[in-house]
Amino acid sequence: MKKVHFLQALSIVLVISIVIILIICLRHDSPTTLKVIFNGPTVLVRAKDKPNVITVFSPRDSLHQFFPNDPLGKGWSQPVHISIAAEGLKPAPAEPALPIDAYFPRDFIANTDVWQRPKDGGPEDYLMTIELPLPDKITFMSPLHPVTFENGKDSYIAGNFILEYRVTDFGKILATSKEKELGSLRPRSSSDLQKQFETLCQKPEAEEYYDGCANMRNLLEQCAGAHTGVFFFGVGIPFDTQTEMLKEHKRDQLEAHAIEFFNRMLKSFPNLKGKQLAPKGTVPPRGYGGYSAMLMEASFRPAAPPRPRLLPVTAVIDCKAGNVIVDAQTTTQLQ
Repeated sequence: MKKVHFLQALSIVLVISIVIILIICLRHDSPTTLKVIFNGPTVLVRAKDKPNVITVFSPRDSLHQFFPNDPLGKGWSQPVHISIAAEGLKPAPAEPALPIDAYFPRDFIANTDVWQRPKDGGPEDYLMTIELPLPDKITFMSPLHPVTFENGKDSYIAGNFILEYRVTDFGKILATSKEKELGSLRPRSSSDLQKQFETLCQKPEAEEYYDGCANMRNLLEQCAGAHTGVFFFGVGIPFDTQTEMLKEHKRDQLEAHAIEFFNRMLKSFPNLKGKQLAPKGTVPPRGYGGYSAMLMEASFRPAAPPRPRLLPVTAVIDCKAGNVIVDAQTTTQLQ
């Protein structure tokens, strides 16, 4: 009888052990982290009346396009509105301050009293508007790039945002768009995106974008594995357009456009002063008693390419305009 009881107890222990092992394995096979990558010139803004919501936007112009979750897919030149709900994500800690990486350039973190947001579908509507829950962390991918403000001050600017979230139920995570043609988007695996960047970066014309390709592929390698899902949102001048402009010796035009586009992003904050970049040529270059407004590449990798590369763009086709984070007290809507 004792032997029977012993065998029954042993069987129960084995069953419980198998269940625990299965739970652990299933937990590790499911993604536990979501990274939302914004590649290209964008503004991240939080309004005081919605402290647990952030909005990332980029304005429209004649050159930029938006690439939602597919760097080789269709580029959108008309306004796109996307929202990512909090379902499936762990709530971020209730902190009064935005959870910004300590290494993000402090010169491009700002507070202002009003955000003039354009009406959805209106003539001034943004190219891309994405609303998300407050993340656990707001960070970026290096390198930073030197810039000069209108007052002559030198600084460094990032060209992307990476928002990090903890996941509770990956199957519930969904990005929905108001545009029926775009529909809903699911997070992608980093390996899928890596393959697309390999395709893009293997083009002969992509030699100009060596650093951007290398940095993005390194980031996706860090996201590799079963524990991280990725949303990818790219804003920039399409690859073919940039290539043609370079063939036509319009590098100066691209550089001037980058500065103009960044300053255009700041127009949504009419009372935000001191963040505008100086147009090229308005501040004397170094060696002449002043500073250069030209956006030059700054690579902090130990093994830099043998010749200088003056287009610090990421592989997705973005230009050299950078990014800024804004905390706004109030929001008004333009008609």
